[in-house]
Amino acid sequence: MATAISTFYASLRHILGDIDSDSQKYEDAALLVGVQTIIRCGKLSDYTLSTDSLSVEPDVTDPNDYALVLYHTAHSFIAPKPDAYAFRTRALSQSVSGATRDFLRTLEENIYSLENGEMFDSWQHLDSWLKGMTGVNLLTRLTEVTSVENLNSITIPAS
Repeated sequence: MATAISTFYASLRHILGDIDSDSQKYEDAALLVGVQTIIRCGKLSDYTLSTDSLSVEPDVTDPNDYALVLYHTAHSFIAPKPDAYAFRTRALSQSVSGATRDFLRTLEENIYSLENGEMFDSWQHLDSWLKGMTGVNLLTRLTEVTSVENLNSITIPAS
């Protein structure tokens, strides 16, 4: 099985902030070349392009690998852009500074986390595990706190 590169487009557009369907910053052809470049450069060693270069083989089913494709591709689109620029004419001057550097740092941290251990491999703490497994905040449902008037004692009944 293989994953069509076009399946990455919506997620890539979301990460890159290209969400206006009327005027897109990146055409599908540009996103295709971006993903192809990441795969050809060996950023994900277990994956290759299909013979028609429109799919990734084998099928990308691991969320960590899917995220790596997205983050590497987004990084390749954002890295060449300047973080700030300014221009001046006789009557007008303008400077624009963005958060490109912070966005790149976040992408690089996510890439590092994925390449040096899985990012999506466990629950962060007991509370999130309980919420994730049951869909309910069990700690608030199973814990009833009753305070006495002077607040020197708290009774937590076992349910």
